[in-house]
Amino acid sequence: MSSFITFRKEFEDIILKGKLNEALKTLVPNSNEKIYVQFCEEYKKCLEKKEISKNLNTIIENANKNHISNGLIKILETKRDLLEYDLPSTSKEKKDQIIDILFKKYCNINLNHNAPFFAREKKSEKEENEKQKNKTPLELTEKLIKIQIDKMLKQNERDQNYKINSIPINQRIPIFIEYIDKNLEQAYQIIDSRVEIPFFFMNKDQFSKVIKLFNGLKKRLNENYYNCLTIEQIERLLKEVKNEMYINNELLINLLMNKKYNILIKKALKKNSLDEVKKILWEVYDIYKNYSPKFMAGTLLYILKINRMQNLLELKPFIEYIKNPIQDNRLYQQRDYYIKNPKNDNNYSLINIPSINFQDISTHNFIENLLIDFFFYDKAKPDNFKPYFKQDYLKKLEFIAKMYKGEEVKPEEYSSYLNNAEYEELVKKIELTICEHNPKEFKIEEEVKIDFDFKNTKSINVSIYEINTENYYLTKKTALTSLINVEGVIASETFDIKIEGGENPLKRIRKTINLTQIPKNKRGVYLIEILGNGMSTRIIIKKGKLNLITRSTAKGILCQMINEKNEVLKGDKTYLWYNDIKYTCGEKDGFIALPYKALVDHSNKCILVHDSYADITEIKKKSENFQLKGHFSYLNESIIPGNMLKVSFKPLLFSNGRETSLEQLKNCIITVKMNKEESRENPNVSN
Repeated sequence: MSSFITFRKEFEDIILKGKLNEALKTLVPNSNEKIYVQFCEEYKKCLEKKEISKNLNTIIENANKNHISNGLIKILETKRDLLEYDLPSTSKEKKDQIIDILFKKYCNINLNHNAPFFAREKKSEKEENEKQKNKTPLELTEKLIKIQIDKMLKQNERDQNYKINSIPINQRIPIFIEYIDKNLEQAYQIIDSRVEIPFFFMNKDQFSKVIKLFNGLKKRLNENYYNCLTIEQIERLLKEVKNEMYINNELLINLLMNKKYNILIKKALKKNSLDEVKKILWEVYDIYKNYSPKFMAGTLLYILKINRMQNLLELKPFIEYIKNPIQDNRLYQQRDYYIKNPKNDNNYSLINIPSINFQDISTHNFIENLLIDFFFYDKAKPDNFKPYFKQDYLKKLEFIAKMYKGEEVKPEEYSSYLNNAEYEELVKKIELTICEHNPKEFKIEEEVKIDFDFKNTKSINVSIYEINTENYYLTKKTALTSLINVEGVIASETFDIKIEGGENPLKRIRKTINLTQIPKNKRGVYLIEILGNGMSTRIIIKKGKLNLITRSTAKGILCQMINEKNEVLKGDKTYLWYNDIKYTCGEKDGFIALPYKALVDHSNKCILVHDSYADITEIKKKSENFQLKGHFSYLNESIIPGNMLKVSFKPLLFSNGRETSLEQLKNCIITVKMNKEESRENPNVSN
């Protein structure tokens, strides 16, 4: 009901002053508000004539029949009843009826409380009539009705949004800006009511006023408003709005990442340039580190993981991260030797940026391993981390790194840093890990070298399996993973390697294996499996690459296959599989044609094959779309009254935006429709 109260306040004066057209322009067609406008127009006529017209009642009846809002119907009926009550021609009996109707509608109270039945005394008929006459005094009844109706029709400042909602989105900005200039409280209420305001349509001056509004917010801004912001507007909000309590800076930075920086990161990932990704993340960190320290901690953690993939140990991002890290309750509660004064809470979400295939490792293990690596490779000393970690914890990790190096350790030192159980765990611990910085793809002419970390392992067995990629992709329709089942399969190559220094159970060794068994200048996918001391690990190595370039034609999609050097491939050994159908390429140009019919209602997975090597990609599905265009030709001299005009039509047929032959159309009839002008007969047209 409150929506129409506000609407009445905003529009009634305009309508009753005869500016109906002006009011109608701002209304949504077939809405409740339009019914109210029609009612007000008729209401104006009734005021002038001082009588209730049939039209007024008809409008209310139609509103009932069309299931219009009950709140609107109640207001229309009330206005009609009040008008009829004030008319000189209304009898006293009719006025009493109107009072009774309004009293029942708005005054849900009982002014008379009868005694219980057994306590009632019998009264004479005269006394009963007198009681009924004085049951509800007319003056009190009218007063109660007036209070209730005034309450209903009182303008509710929180309902200003209904005027905005009745106006098209792109026309709301001037009204919203006017509220900010004239009545800031109303603008706050519009924002609080979640009315859709298209900020992206605003110019710089208009948005400057919105910044003023946001600085004065006293409630949390709804997330829907953030999604309407442009990149420039988000950057301005972060710089100019100092209302951290009610403006969600973390959400703003996340939106900025999605709308601006993620596009740059995706481009860098396509080029396999992790250095460029780090450069972008450092830019984000340097600009916005003071706006959301928790969010920026996620950015630094991302940089640290990229460094691990690049086999880099950089002290700067690690120090920046441990100043204000992501909270890990497992570290804080179970290991009371971690960060001295953790500030961040549990409710934390990592930075939302395009995914990179990091190793699945918990944050506390990742940080602890990094500390050990700093000591193991002599990149830092415990004093570098003294302000952030307890010294006992740092000394313990330094001692573990010393043992991993294979240095001699005095017996009394063990008891200072490790108990018996921890020492036994370190001695028995077996490591056989493929380093995360190893590339997964190699150039076709490049030698394959893989780095591994070993501990408590004297020798290893290496098996190389060459994968039949065409069979695998045709069967699985998905990318290869190291989880592929090779049980019962004979390895292409197998050999043993003795690990020097592996007899020391505490020493950690990194070894580079040169896989000369994988041939050069040959494309292929290989599974490398390493076994040692009861442990095993795997990695998928890919040499070479196939890709597809496509363009739409009139009859289908024309494809060409290219290799890692962007050279077009052709010949009998070059073809692709789509929906289990083989499509060969032309010998001269290497084109492969996919008709539109083949692309409908099927998977978009496409398997590329060249010289027994296969790769899998995706192809965009497109449906066949025909469009007929053309122009008419006729002689102007033939346009004579009573004469027959011959018109020729030159058709042009387009398929998916490209002109094609008319031979694709069969049994076609072109129908020409001519509009009849006033006071003229329909012309005869033959097809």
